[in-house]
Order: sequence, then structure tokens, then C-alpha cells
Amino acid sequence: MWSVNGFTKQKKLFERLVDEHALTHAYLFYGPAMIGKRSFALDLMSKANDRPASNDPDVFVLEPKVEEGESNIYVENIRNLKNFLSRRPLNGPYKFVLVDYAHRITEEGANALLKALEEPNPQTVFILISDQVGTIPSTILSRCQQILFTAHPDSIVKKFVESFDWNKDDQEMILTLAGGRLGWVQRTHDAKHLSEIKKSLAQFQALSTQPYFERFAYAQAIHDVGNYKELIDLWLRWLRSHAIKDSSVPAKLSNLLALYELSQQPQYNHRLALEHFFLSL
Repeated sequence: MWSVNGFTKQKKLFERLVDEHALTHAYLFYGPAMIGKRSFALDLMSKANDRPASNDPDVFVLEPKVEEGESNIYVENIRNLKNFLSRRPLNGPYKFVLVDYAHRITEEGANALLKALEEPNPQTVFILISDQVGTIPSTILSRCQQILFTAHPDSIVKKFVESFDWNKDDQEMILTLAGGRLGWVQRTHDAKHLSEIKKSLAQFQALSTQPYFERFAYAQAIHDVGNYKELIDLWLRWLRSHAIKDSSVPAKLSNLLALYELSQQPQYNHRLALEHFFLSL
């Protein structure tokens, strides 16, 4: 019943809790992005309610409405949750609330969610998911049982990568860049992102030899598109894999790590940080 590989310890824990009808009212699944935390949560809901979690009327998913151009979870979204919480389970035995990207809840939204967590219902289970647990208010953290999910070992990722129709060279590159993230591998395959990844890496390699105005324009372009955080992560993983082979890598890696830290903090000017990084290549 588990669609996601690995996580043996977590599976044993929740299989026991479901069998003993001992699920608590709130959990926080935290760990690196795209390693399978959401898939694990959906599998858990399916096991607990003995039916697929997808399209289950007893499952409420709260996450940023990316398709509408939103990147945060707002208090208005929490208000929709209140209607769900006010009624009894339609099929049961549990109602589940899945809060993905929990670190993206605004302050007002967090206060509204806190009120819901402070009034636990034995039939309702909250599962919050985040890869940036340090930005979640302590008041919310204190009301959740925290479950750590770590990156998968290379042996599991290698077997997973080999199940797809990539050639051997591409498989080796994906394994290097995956960093234990099965979810990233799955998304790369399903969305046919491999060619985009190769293009992004080629552009990054070539930028150090480009004129300043080209680097400046590239920094502006990826900032405006909004995918720079994902690109920074991709470049970091690629540079780390080449650190031994190329003596120029350590300096670039150090500067890129500094850029990564800045990109995770909204109070900084990310566009300016990108421009500074590329001009210093």
C-alpha cells in the first residue's frame, strides 16, 4: 500500500498507529524537499481510511494555489478549511487535513490554523509538510508531533532511476543531481525536465566566459521567471560533484552557497544577490 520507497522506520510507526487506532491530531513531516513526504502522507491517509486519498471527501488539501500565481497560503484559504472541520466525516473513520508547504502560511493564516490545532477533534488528523521547518511559528510546531524524513540512500535512488527509460549517461547524471530525492527524480521524468536540466547546466557553465551584460541579463531573466531557487539548488549539486575535478569550483561553490542562503530569506533583495553572484563569476 506504500507507493513511496524507503522510509522503513516511519512506515512501521504509522502502520502500528493505524492498526491501534492511535493516530494523534497533528503531525509535521519535515525534511529535504521532494523526497516523498507528501506521497507518504497520502499513502497514510489511504491506509487509515481504507480507500484512495485522492478525491476523498474526507481529505482537505491546503497549499499555495500555484496555478493562480500564488506562492503563499493565506487566511482566506484557512477559512475554507473551517467548513470542512465543522462537519462529521462522510465516510470516515478519519478526516485528514494535509497542509503542504506549511512554511508558506502567512502570519494571519498561521494564527487561523493555530486556532484549529488548539481545538483537536479525535476524528480529524492534521499533517503538515515542510522542508523549511525553521520558518514555521513555534506555536504551531509545539502542537505537532514532528516526524523527520531524510534523503534516501544511493542504493534506493539508483534502483529507482534505473526503472526509467534514460540512457546510462543520463541515469548517472540524474543520480548525481538527485541527492536522495525520489520525488525530484519522478518529477524530472514525468515532466520531461531532463533536456531543461542539461540546458540550465550548460548555460551556467558558459556564463563565466560571457560579457558582463550577458550575465546581468541572465540574472534578471531567471529572477523574473521565478525559478531561480530551483536553479541555484541544481547548480550547487552539480558543482559539488565536480569539486575534485576542477580547481576553480571551490570558489564558485562558496559564492553559490552564500547566494543559496540569501535566497531562502525573503527580507533580502534576491534580484540584486543574483546579479552580484553572476557578475563575480
